[in-house]
Amino acid sequence: LAEGRIKPEASATVVSHLVEAQSAARVHIVSCRLSKDAVSVGKSILDLGLRSHTGASIVQINRGGEANSSPSPQTHLQAGDEILLVGENAQIEAAKILLESGPKDS
Repeated sequence: LAEGRIKPEASATVVSHLVEAQSAARVHIVSCRLSKDAVSVGKSILDLGLRSHTGASIVQINRGGEANSSPSPQTHLQAGDEILLVGENAQIEAAKILLESGPKDS
């Protein structure tokens, strides 16, 4: 493989093709951008418990023109981050709500 920078859009496309090859009927990758008012801003992926609450996973964070593929659980989210989520439709929708508004009251 040639060394060099990959644009965030290109790496997202590669991940999307991988997911489609695995289970095109059920699993999707969707991007969402965090607003400055999102409750997840300043919190780590671990603190949010995104996967345990929703079943969706963050597979990449695009920030400032840089792609962070497979971000660690300790990665803190920032306003303006483009988050790539992978999961089934209902999982992704639940993750978007959690990222913007926080967990639903049980």
